[in-house]
Amino acid sequence: MILQHREALADIANALGLTTAVEVGTHQAVFACGFMTRFRGSISLIDPWEGFDEGFETYYPHFREDVRDRNEDYEIAKAVMLPFGERVSFHRMKSDEACSLFPDESVGIVYIDAKHDYDNVSKDLSLWFPKVSSGGIISGHDFSYSLPGVVHAVTEFSQTNNIEFSFTKDEMPSWWAVKR
Repeated sequence: MILQHREALADIANALGLTTAVEVGTHQAVFACGFMTRFRGSISLIDPWEGFDEGFETYYPHFREDVRDRNEDYEIAKAVMLPFGERVSFHRMKSDEACSLFPDESVGIVYIDAKHDYDNVSKDLSLWFPKVSSGGIISGHDFSYSLPGVVHAVTEFSQTNNIEFSFTKDEMPSWWAVKR
């Protein structure tokens, strides 16, 4: 199934009866806000909101002119998500640290949008896939040939785990699949 926009993942999650979501890599909560306007459940936002690594532009090319103090990004994310109240929790930590907070098969939908290089996307997929419940959704952002690390990691994961991903029609497509 092809979705017009990534926020429509919330409609799929609602239709599947999913009630918990995790976004890995939140930045200023642009996706999380759009998602939560449609999603009926709760979301945990995972991001260390600390300085970008050297060479970050290889996996965040669209942020080159938007590099700012990560504390400011965190404050923006909190302000943007304020209308959703207790349905939102913030975890200011790295993906591998936050992953330990969630038991296996306890999350309805995981959306991966952190570092966009092959090693980190592969790592996030291997860390977070076990956390997704059967019938839940594994998903992420920026499946674009301008970000070959994302394409390679997602394609490899798909082939290794016999998962067929669907894609959104956004300018920077998101990928998603229901875990069987």
